[in-house]
Amino acid sequence: MERNKVKMTCAFCRGTGRSRGGVCPVCRGTGTVSLSEPTRRCAYCRGSGLQQRGSVLTCSACGGVGWVTVEEDAVPCPPCGGTGMAPESRLPCLTCRGKGFIPAERAKRLPPAKRPPRRRGRGYGSGKVTLEY
Repeated sequence: MERNKVKMTCAFCRGTGRSRGGVCPVCRGTGTVSLSEPTRRCAYCRGSGLQQRGSVLTCSACGGVGWVTVEEDAVPCPPCGGTGMAPESRLPCLTCRGKGFIPAERAKRLPPAKRPPRRRGRGYGSGKVTLEY
């Protein structure tokens, strides 16, 4: 079965075709990229196309496009909860490869997700400061 192609705005250069004074490495200067349908916004980079906020590296999950092609019957990835990030680290989830979605048939074969509790704050301590004079 042939999939329909859809043109999307390049997330890495935001459609300008330029990046850091040169030609965008993702869209090669066109400002658009062609993807097979169905597409979803990349869960790992949240559609920015960047590996990390403020980075000059392309997202390892979507290649800088900001969008990923998924299967028709795609469901949120159980291990990462659809975030695209591995629960134990800030790296791309190994099950969905950072996409955030996997085929429904594959999801049925996975064990239930064991998500660690979410941390609050920045993790520098309790947030209480005691000053002694």
